[in-house]
Amino acid sequence: MYIKYESLIRTIFILLFFMLFSALRVTAEDVRSTESWVEVTEEEKLDKIYDKIRKLKKEGIEFYYHKETVIQGPRDERGYLKHLLVELEKALKKGKKYGEVRRVEDDLVEIDKGAIHKVRERDVYYVYDSSGEFKSKLEIGAIADAISIGKGYEVKRNILTGDQVKFIGNRKYFELGGMILSAKEGWAGNGVICQWNFMRGWGVEFSGSNFSRSKSERIINGYIYKEVALSYSLGIKKYYHYLSIVSPCLGAGISYFSGSYFYYYGPEFSWISGSIREVKPGLYFSIGLELFSSRLIHISLESRYFYSPIVKTVVKKEIDRPMVLKLSVSTSW
Repeated sequence: MYIKYESLIRTIFILLFFMLFSALRVTAEDVRSTESWVEVTEEEKLDKIYDKIRKLKKEGIEFYYHKETVIQGPRDERGYLKHLLVELEKALKKGKKYGEVRRVEDDLVEIDKGAIHKVRERDVYYVYDSSGEFKSKLEIGAIADAISIGKGYEVKRNILTGDQVKFIGNRKYFELGGMILSAKEGWAGNGVICQWNFMRGWGVEFSGSNFSRSKSERIINGYIYKEVALSYSLGIKKYYHYLSIVSPCLGAGISYFSGSYFYYYGPEFSWISGSIREVKPGLYFSIGLELFSSRLIHISLESRYFYSPIVKTVVKKEIDRPMVLKLSVSTSW
């Protein structure tokens, strides 16, 4: 009886041992399966690295650039920490103001500045050769710990490995602010302005205001009174030397024109009266200066010409085409 129970107990222990071994083996395989290494060799194209970095950042995955490999998770933790410490020491001394081109492929450029140097997306760099001659602009789109990859534009000469880069500023994507408008013949108003800024110095602006005027005018055998407003505008802008302290700009767009006209005319005591209201689109053209465009708060000075439509009343043609001075102060992020 004792021998029978002893055999049963031995069998149970053997089964438990095999079950435990199988569980540990499955756990180890699961751990190995969750460890994913994203290796990028020196020969791999920059556009693939660029896409990988952007995709991993969106997924919230941490990774770093070590030697010639972009790795998800530390493979050699001591080596990585040593590399990171060296880069941090360099970053404290140099920051992101100046750097060097590491690799170039088509319009993609890799530089030796990254997250530890406080590089951010949409940071803009100027690229110079060894003699200090300007070659291109570069906007950062993908960032690892110690390197960044961006797209070159306004290229005057081909970018080469070893070229120097200088940080100019960060392109702000959206602006919001207030504006004051003034023109001759009683035009005045204020309003709100918002703008979206894109790569290469292009922007789209929308504004709303109470810019208007009222005027009473004597005509032959009568009078005409009018109230005219240019309430909304939508247009595009092109900046030159964008992100510099002073950036000239040109613009064009459409505006919302509205006018109400009241008139009376004819022999005395036999007046003929009437009114007309017109709502039509118009055009505008602008030239101006943007000050401190890479800062949190910046100022814009602009001269804008509104090419409004001609309104035909019974007594005369009305033309309102003011040359407007616009001052705006905006914040951006």
